Amino acid sequence: MINHADIENIIGCKTLVTDRMQRAIEEWYDAAIEGLPLDKNPETLTLDLPALICAELARLTTLELEVTVEGSARADWINSQLQRVITPRRRRIFTVALALGSGIWKPYQSGSKLGVTFCNASRYFPVAHDVEDNLTEGVFIDTIQDDENYYHRLEWMHVLERRQDLRDAELEQLEDYDLAAPTQFPCIKVVNLVFRSATQDSLGSLRAPRLFMEMTELIISNATSRSTATTELSSGISVSCIGIAAISESRIVITSSDG
Repeated sequence: MINHADIENIIGCKTLVTDRMQRAIEEWYDAAIEGLPLDKNPETLTLDLPALICAELARLTTLELEVTVEGSARADWINSQLQRVITPRRRRIFTVALALGSGIWKPYQSGSKLGVTFCNASRYFPVAHDVEDNLTEGVFIDTIQDDENYYHRLEWMHVLERRQDLRDAELEQLEDYDLAAPTQFPCIKVVNLVFRSATQDSLGSLRAPRLFMEMTELIISNATSRSTATTELSSGISVSCIGIAAISESRIVITSSDG
């Protein structure tokens, strides 16, 4: 797991992850995911109890669990995308979430379709939340290995209700990349940076900085239109503006064996 201090140095502010939290996540990852003994002794024979306990709790929880989105044509479309992701993998994903303490479903646009990926607690770093405990800022890490190198994509997302939500460090970073700050609010600012490292648990060096912003209007209305505009800059930096309209008359229904 990449150290939260390295993430904080990049984004210029503290995350909500502490040293104690990170140690706990790393220890449970080793025990429940990798199957290593908790005492770190290679001669210790483990029964894989952490993994078995999490798997059984996940089985009992998801045995008759159903999650649906209802209420409109838009809700039906969202539900079809949701079922495609949740149905085949919900037990395995819930097992990992139980082992590490949390997890996040993160939607993304893939061409004309909606993709959804799952980030476990070792792959994201919460930064801020609102008064209702909704995550408003966070950093997500994707890693791929190529020969002896590891490439880390750092995706920094920040929900902005107004211009005042932009910190001075964020404005300075946009200026360094010769990009203007968002002018339409509310929006979501997304910064992507790629690093190359010799190890999986360190960021390493910044590679060919690629910064783009997706300013997604969070407008709840009855419209169903979508507008997309993309501008390519000579420096290789792309700026994408995506306007998304949602249906307010929809509801999420969750049922289980307990009713």
